[in-house]
Amino acid sequence: MELVVTVPRTGWAEYMDSKGLRGIETTDFDGDGQSDLYEYALFGDAANSQILAENPKLRFGTDGVVHFAHRKLTHTNSGILYTAEWTDNLVTGTWIRSWSGMTNLPSGDPAFEYIEYQLQNLEEEELFFKFYVTTP
Repeated sequence: MELVVTVPRTGWAEYMDSKGLRGIETTDFDGDGQSDLYEYALFGDAANSQILAENPKLRFGTDGVVHFAHRKLTHTNSGILYTAEWTDNLVTGTWIRSWSGMTNLPSGDPAFEYIEYQLQNLEEEELFFKFYVTTP
């Protein structure tokens, strides 16, 4: 008896094949300054330097809430991990992944949604944010 296990391909692998990419996360095939992985994860086109990924948005609400939002693929096996962190001190602070709230917002496009993180009731005078996309 032979056991065959099939591992489903990720959306990242499908994207690489469709664009003729090498599959190295840090490669910038089209030379536009954004890695191929970043462009796939945030809806750029890694083979066309005219179509850049949409960078995350930061907004300070009048209610004292800080909003940090980015696009997120809805593919059930995208092959992408999204990480958003914040700190109040770049020298002695630690990067924090917990937020006061998180909301999934529809985009009108079935390929992605928006994820919005919120920070509230903070008394810090300075806040710093870090966002990155990786493969699992």
